[in-house]
Amino acid sequence: MPTPPTASEDTLLEGVQNALEHADIRRGDRLVVAWSGGRDSTVLLDLLQRLAPGLHLHLIAAHVDHAMRESSSRDAEHCEAWARTSGIQLERVTLSPGQASNQADARQARYQALGAIAQTHRASALLTAHHGDDRLESALINLLRGSGLDGLATLKEDATLTIEDRRLRVLRPMLFASAEQVGDYARQRQLTWVEDPTNATDRYLRNRIRREVTPALRAIAGELGPARRTLINLEAERQAADDVADALERRARRPPLEPDAHAFDARTLLNAPHATCTRIILRIAPHFARETLAGVLAMLPGAFSITPKHLSAPGFLVRVSHGQLVLLPSRERGGRDRLHPVAAPANFASTPQGTLAWQGSLLQWSLVPRAEAAPDHPARPWRCLLPHSLAKQPLTLRGYRPGDTLMRLRQDGTSQTRKASTVFQAAQLGTDVRWCWPCIADTNNNLIWIAGLKPPSFPAQNTSAHPFWEIVVRPGAALSAILHWQRK
Repeated sequence: MPTPPTASEDTLLEGVQNALEHADIRRGDRLVVAWSGGRDSTVLLDLLQRLAPGLHLHLIAAHVDHAMRESSSRDAEHCEAWARTSGIQLERVTLSPGQASNQADARQARYQALGAIAQTHRASALLTAHHGDDRLESALINLLRGSGLDGLATLKEDATLTIEDRRLRVLRPMLFASAEQVGDYARQRQLTWVEDPTNATDRYLRNRIRREVTPALRAIAGELGPARRTLINLEAERQAADDVADALERRARRPPLEPDAHAFDARTLLNAPHATCTRIILRIAPHFARETLAGVLAMLPGAFSITPKHLSAPGFLVRVSHGQLVLLPSRERGGRDRLHPVAAPANFASTPQGTLAWQGSLLQWSLVPRAEAAPDHPARPWRCLLPHSLAKQPLTLRGYRPGDTLMRLRQDGTSQTRKASTVFQAAQLGTDVRWCWPCIADTNNNLIWIAGLKPPSFPAQNTSAHPFWEIVVRPGAALSAILHWQRK
């Protein structure tokens, strides 16, 4: 007669089943289980094997051998033997020696391997065996490191990791349980597992907390269930903070001039709590220290000028101007590679009509009969009419360059030149915008039109039957956002 399940078995089995249902795991889903061969992951695997038939789940156990210690191969052999006996599918990956030289590298390499296995099997999720005491230890470690809410509300039950541009869903269905409950289950089920000898060393902070701090807290408090519940509550508060940050980010985001940049409306951020702004910035640059974050937010009042101000931050150049805060990824010290951007010029032929996409804006040209070419340039600054003779030569669409001159044709056919920089200054457009502002240059590389700012004089009317060449620029979203700020 089979032995009836104990209360501990029922508690863990029911808890894991509830976690799977809460994660919307469905009949027929494929799940990859991270299995080290240790006690905790063996317990999770046993629980899932008991649940799989009723839930029609397909399980793949994944073992990653880090090759960092001599006994690691024995762990893998134990898993292979256990898998053969239990009939579970096993994927074994052995990392190259030296691929993971410390705990952080090992974790990164492990999740890369697990993510690849999950992708190969088209798994719905990767499951890990973290329990409530693991979460408490992680919170204590992060507390000692000065972490904020995210560090204290660590180890989410349902998380998404980005591994080499792949999104990996990670479920931790045993966070409700304590280490004692997991150990009781393993003994009651008479499971076999391997012991990691590194868990017995004081070399790692987590081990010292597990062996010294957690028992001391338990001796003081009696039991750590309330502390684990506090972390669950903090997770709910972290989610609420994320929701507020999501809403602020949607309001503050602006289309950037540089495709890889992150642009925000400075006024929106100034009117928001600093903690929420910090949360948004950390999503882009999670390595920013407290001092760097304070420096970024301190720049916001200076954003309402056309003169750009810069801050060099680790991996980024931060810029404020034209009502925006912009974070530009940078590879060079001091952000030198982002200080003077240049937009590649684009030549376009004098065909009867055509279109050209450039830096987010769209240029269109066509031949217009003289009778239809009304001189309405002041009302339509993004439209330019060129005489047919000028349109015969190849023209270039490019941005402003220091030293540029703007040439305008007079009604009598003579030309007039002026510094292009004065046109931008009059329009309140700073140097960080001019590089990608649509300008038309002739064969001598002189500007003949700055779109949206200075239309050329209407070509002189004469008896010639030649049509005009009409050029229209539809500004991109980034330029439109800057113009909108100017109008405000």
